[in-house]
Amino acid sequence: MINQARAARLNALVVQTRALMRAMEQAGGAQNEEFGRYLGFTHFARRYNLIVQQAIPFLQNTVIVNEFDIKKLPNPNDLLWPEAKGIFDAVYTETALVHAALEGQHDFAEAKNVELKSFFEASLRRAVFRTPQT
Repeated sequence: MINQARAARLNALVVQTRALMRAMEQAGGAQNEEFGRYLGFTHFARRYNLIVQQAIPFLQNTVIVNEFDIKKLPNPNDLLWPEAKGIFDAVYTETALVHAALEGQHDFAEAKNVELKSFFEASLRRAVFRTPQT
């Protein structure tokens, strides 16, 4: 049986990586000016690093995880937009890979089953023990 705290933490990390990817998609979207779309790569890289540090205990040894050295990243204002886009895309790619690795954990599927089982048990208890209102 899976540890429910571990399952909850794994699920939270999956949600966080998905949210980071959505935020990056919005920042890099066509609604923003091309020269400014990718200037937030430092912020996204910092967020990615925080998620990765928490995710490492959940990932199998076969998963290669990279981190960004924030101090070595160039100032976004010193770059042309194609250079900033290259770094932005690297952060997005790493986030997507960690997201897939987290979702691919064997425990993740079981955690969803435990979550559903708990929900149905609680719902059934409420339905059985509640007096019908007429």
